[in-house]
Amino acid sequence: MCIRDSGHNYTTDANSLTESMHLVPDMFSRCGRTDKGVSALGNAFSCRMRVSREGEPPLDYCKMINMALPNTIRVIGWAYVDDTFDARFSCTQRVYRYFIHLGGLNVAKMEEALDMLVG
Repeated sequence: MCIRDSGHNYTTDANSLTESMHLVPDMFSRCGRTDKGVSALGNAFSCRMRVSREGEPPLDYCKMINMALPNTIRVIGWAYVDDTFDARFSCTQRVYRYFIHLGGLNVAKMEEALDMLVG
């Protein structure tokens, strides 16, 4: 498994990661990816994890997963889903937002050029 953050690769041995989080290795799926130098916010993944024993409080899945991730990457929530759910293939939409640093750019010329594309 390769996790990208701020252009750095955090390559983790998938076997040790799945063992430490009690994941079933073939039951892990992710939705979305990032390219080098691109940051991502709000990616989703699905996995099969063990549940707490009857009568015990629910396991703290976020804490369990975050212990295996770099401090700059955090899981902030989870939900039970149907056994057929797959983060990649059950995804119904994606939202992309692009931010451009305008320093040193001639915005007026860019707007002028864009006007030529309208039609």
